[in-house]
Formats: sequence, C-alpha cells, structure tokens
Amino acid sequence: MTERLNAIARYKQPNRRIAAGCQLFRPGESRQEIIEIQEGWAFLYVLFADGSRQILSFVLPGAIVGFHPAQEEVATYGLEALTDLSFAPYLVSSSTLYQRHPEIGMRLAWLLSRDLSLAFDHLAIVGRLSARERVAHLLLELFVRERMRWPGHRVEDVYLPLTQEHLADATGLTGVHVNRMLRDLKKQGIIEFQYHRLRILDPDRLLEVAALDPLILRSWLRADEVG
Repeated sequence: MTERLNAIARYKQPNRRIAAGCQLFRPGESRQEIIEIQEGWAFLYVLFADGSRQILSFVLPGAIVGFHPAQEEVATYGLEALTDLSFAPYLVSSSTLYQRHPEIGMRLAWLLSRDLSLAFDHLAIVGRLSARERVAHLLLELFVRERMRWPGHRVEDVYLPLTQEHLADATGLTGVHVNRMLRDLKKQGIIEFQYHRLRILDPDRLLEVAALDPLILRSWLRADEVG
C-alpha cells in the first residue's frame, strides 16, 4: 500500500509523532485525512454515555485508517495511540481516490472489506463466546497478526503493548475478569502474558479454547498486508 500511496504524494502532509495515550481523532470530530500508521500501535474505539469504552480493533504498523467518503465527514469512532506513534496523514477523501486513482480506490475498498470482516468477528466473539474464549481468541489474533509482520523469523513470543484494561475494553469484560482468565490460561499451561510479552505454550490447546474457525485464522494471516 505504501507504494500506491506514493502515487498520491501531492495529498501527503508532513509526518507526525504523538505520545501514547494521545488521540489522532475523537468520535464526533470532522474527518479530513486518511492516516498511514508507520510505527507503533493504536486502537479504534467508541464511547458510551456512561463513560465506558469499547475497543473495536487494534491497529498495527502499516495499517491505513480514517477512511471517509467525503472531507468534513464526522467520525463515529475514535483513534488513540496505544504506544508512541509515527504516522503519515493524507489530506484526501476516499471518494476522490476512487475517482482520480481507481487502482488505489480499489485497494481501499479491499481494506474496508477486510476491516469489516475483522469487526464482524469481534462482534461475534463478544456476543457469543464465554469470557475464557474471548480472551484466548483476542490474544491469539494479536499474536498471529504481530507474528505475520516478521515473516521468516522464528518467534516464540511477541510484544503486545496492552494492559488488562485494554483487553477488558476489547472483550466486553471487567479488568478483574480478564485477570482471572489470564491466570487460568497460565495455570493450565496454555499461555504466559506478562510484562507485555505473550508466549504461547500450547498452540493446539489455545486454538481449542479460542473456538477458532479456520476461515477466521486465514483472514488474520492477511489482516495487516499492505503490499
């Protein structure tokens, strides 16, 4: 995707850096840019009237986010930096790309379809799986997506810059419940997750606990492709 974005360099704004916890944009704000994440992690979220938050998805380096059909479109979700973040903004709407750069427009359509599939998967796990299954499912997804960023390397554990609060907000659970599920999974010799390092001790058992459909796993293997 980076090579394709080079074709629309006229829309590119200066690269920016923000600290962990800062907002790239908030729900209800007008959207004017498409954002290419270069370094660091972020997450998409929605807020509720009681102040609670639901994390919709985690965004890894190479992702393109912030799609909108027209400039000044109001965002229905927010984007927050999970770690210190470097990103490149493009001041252009999706509709402009479709009209002037059809190849890039089709790529954006593919990305939107992929993100929609991930969103459907997250909706399903929150709505139908048990707490144990939700936590296992999310950790497995993030392990696979992060692992796929380093093809050809043998990786036994990965860095996940998440707290139990993030896991809770992404799974619809409380922090206490997430902590209990992590302890249980560790006690059963399935995973270890501490100091932001996730190690899978028993992959087959984790797949079983996560109640994972092989088709979903295949979608994760392509979730962060940017070529």
